[in-house]
Amino acid sequence: MQTKRLDETPPWVVPALVAGVAVPTFTAFWIGGRPELGALWAAVSVVFALVLVFGSRTDAIRVARGLDDDERSLALEAQAMTVTALVLVVALAGLFLAAGVRGESGLAYGALLVLAEVVHLGALAVLTRRS
Repeated sequence: MQTKRLDETPPWVVPALVAGVAVPTFTAFWIGGRPELGALWAAVSVVFALVLVFGSRTDAIRVARGLDDDERSLALEAQAMTVTALVLVVALAGLFLAAGVRGESGLAYGALLVLAEVVHLGALAVLTRRS
């Protein structure tokens, strides 16, 4: 008899969260006067959720949904998150510099870059104390 782990995420949680982003996305754009754009971005969230639901034969999607939780999958997830963070930080830095070139403040991009570095240093502090 197999026992279910307490920390095991049900398989519907990740797709439901991804699809759930559609509601606040549509609402935000509707409030901003662009409901058609909100509907488009909400549809993108729903389509991505459907890919997660129906693409579970693909290893990458199984790992993204948390269906595979062995050591290899966890290591792959950590590497993927590292690449994602690196790409986002480089994109933010590029947007920050582009805003400066256009004569804009770039405050939102700069604040996100500072937040990223604070979280990075905080995570390093926690992780180095644990090891």
